[in-house]
Amino acid sequence: MKKVIWYLIIVIVSVSISCKKNSVIPNNIIVVGFLQKTGIVTYGYGTHFLTKDNIQKEHIYALTSTNINLDNFSDQQVRLTGKKKTGYPVDGGPIYLEVELIQKE
Repeated sequence: MKKVIWYLIIVIVSVSISCKKNSVIPNNIIVVGFLQKTGIVTYGYGTHFLTKDNIQKEHIYALTSTNINLDNFSDQQVRLTGKKKTGYPVDGGPIYLEVELIQKE
């Protein structure tokens, strides 16, 4: 009986620890805005950028992605999830994100 109780305790603790690891995503942020293709910029990083609206076009985030073609979302309002790239921002530029998920708003 004691072995069964210890076994159950170990299983419960293991499951709760693994659930916590899966539910916590450090450094990920979710943002909504208009995605634009980057042209010539003073800060020199990112293939695209995100703005608050489609009028002011202030670069809020510089973007890149290794697994998503961001061109498919150019000039559209999107919700994206990304990780901040270490070492940025530089030269007065925006925060630099590696986009992991994206969807049209």
